[in-house]
Amino acid sequence: MPRPDVSEERRAQILDAALRVFARQGLYETRMDDIVAESGLSKGALYWYFKSKDAIITAILEQLFAGSMGGLDALVESTEPADVCLTALASGIAEDIATTTQLRPVLFEFYAIAGRDEGVRQFLKGYYDQFMTAVESIVRRGVAEGTFRPVDSATAAAVIVATFEGLLLLQIIDPTPGEIGQRFAAAAALLFAGMRA
Repeated sequence: MPRPDVSEERRAQILDAALRVFARQGLYETRMDDIVAESGLSKGALYWYFKSKDAIITAILEQLFAGSMGGLDALVESTEPADVCLTALASGIAEDIATTTQLRPVLFEFYAIAGRDEGVRQFLKGYYDQFMTAVESIVRRGVAEGTFRPVDSATAAAVIVATFEGLLLLQIIDPTPGEIGQRFAAAAALLFAGMRA
């Protein structure tokens, strides 16, 4: 097996360290020196890869959302019925949430920053635009194939995405172990029951 690129190893090491510090101290309280100490690298090495804390935040956002978008693209291209694809989407999001417990507070801190920081807001808007477009495409396919009754695909996509985001917020406020998967499955079942032909 070929050895991974050392620069990618270092970059991942820095981002992992930053996530741990952000989860522990919060985004605003964290200084670059804190990330240096957590990573075990020199300050020069850290600044070689990331010129600022904002650059680290942007890289973490890209990393957090890249995986979910890949899975979503596969569901858009799938030949499975639309309700099956959207149920798989709900399950995938629930699994991601269950395995990234330490990231949840950081993720919502990003959302709070989006209200004040244009760069973070534009990044999140880009992600949500892609997410909404993909879900809308699946809903439109579901209407065309007769799985769903004629519904406005943009409105249905907005309701589906808002429901999933709301369940994520609920999990942060009330982090009941083992509940997130059941909540997502129940929400998906209720939503799709109302949309079925």
